[in-house]
Amino acid sequence: MHTAKFTGRPPADFMTYLLIVLWFFIFCWLLIRWRLRERLGIKAWVVVALLALKLMAGAGYGWFFKQMDNYEQRADTWAMQLASIEETEWLVANPVAFVGDVFTPRYSNDTGLMGTQNSMMNDLKEVLFIKILAVFNLVSDGRYYVNMVIFNGCCMFGLLCFCRAMVIGLGRWALLPSLVSLFLFPTVLFWTSGLHKEGLLLALSGVLLLHLQRDTTQYVRWRWYLPVLVCSMCFFLLRPHAFMIFMMAAAFARLVKGLPLRPNRSLVALISAILVVIVLLYTINPLLPAQWLANRRADFLALSATDMVSAAVFPPDFRGLLGFTPSAMAYGILWPLPGMYSNPMAIVAGVENFLILLLVVFAGIGVRSTYRQVKGRNLIAFCVFYFVWSALLIGYTIPYLSPLLRYKSILLPFIVAPALTLLAGRNIRLRQLQMTIRSKAYE
Repeated sequence: MHTAKFTGRPPADFMTYLLIVLWFFIFCWLLIRWRLRERLGIKAWVVVALLALKLMAGAGYGWFFKQMDNYEQRADTWAMQLASIEETEWLVANPVAFVGDVFTPRYSNDTGLMGTQNSMMNDLKEVLFIKILAVFNLVSDGRYYVNMVIFNGCCMFGLLCFCRAMVIGLGRWALLPSLVSLFLFPTVLFWTSGLHKEGLLLALSGVLLLHLQRDTTQYVRWRWYLPVLVCSMCFFLLRPHAFMIFMMAAAFARLVKGLPLRPNRSLVALISAILVVIVLLYTINPLLPAQWLANRRADFLALSATDMVSAAVFPPDFRGLLGFTPSAMAYGILWPLPGMYSNPMAIVAGVENFLILLLVVFAGIGVRSTYRQVKGRNLIAFCVFYFVWSALLIGYTIPYLSPLLRYKSILLPFIVAPALTLLAGRNIRLRQLQMTIRSKAYE
């Protein structure tokens, strides 16, 4: 038995602090020596500072949820950490059974991918993450905050991949907007730095996005496909429906890249693609999408929480789904707005949403001239498609504020980074044009 070793909540002793510092320096060394960091042009001290910022946010995340009453059961981050202790004992005793348990059927009448109850695919979201924490426990001795350091250190590689993808797709001036969207927006920083699935999902999406950009712009070496395959599998198991939207967005981006579209025609193509997907879903099974969304919303409403956004439900048919669409768009994209809630987290999120709305509006002004000069318009098409569809799914299914903010946090960089890049690129071009005019005037 390994119960004595993996206690789950060891005291904050000298060994805890030593392991935190040790793993911090290990990941700093790895990130500094990484070739992709050098290609991005990010200085070593900036990477160290960004990782330290992530760790402070992750520590704040753990402390915040530890203040809850009965946090071992109510706070997912602590509940999964404690559940991983027994998994670590199983890993040490029988590694083959530990790995095989991921794909072991759990129900005689499994409801499959679209099921919300008695579904192995639905349970895998928690099971896989707990097993990842169980592996971390081998080198952290079950310490929560040491696991948080290892988790954020691993996720930093995916975040830098996200920045590299934006630079490849939108140009060299996309680096700073990408870093801002990942590290300086409080909602994104807080929810993706804690010991939860969101940080891993954002990192995985960054790796896949980089591969998508490389696959459309340059030769891809065969060794890239193995990490992409692993990341795709983890993404699918952790959040299968978000992965499906990601793949649809990738297909739409390929379509946009291959067609000589203008900005207004690209918007028409986006709407057409959405309509085609809806028609295909209802051709396969007319009640499947509406029934699944209604069941997901009902499951969330059955949970006990105080930060209710809306208790409204919709009939599980096409008419009910269509009638709830404006509300779903409002909840998924705009919620919360400033002044709606009094708690600090909602206030910060409301200010963020208002600023993002202004940012998107200003980025959209004059987008016709900028769009034609953008290096990779397919990346913009991907980000818009992925953000809109994912936000719509969140609006349909999430009735509470905290999970809504958590689910939405991994989407914000995909809309903030391109919008900031469009603004930055336009200002740079204006300055270059002004300098050119002045130089010609002096000649």
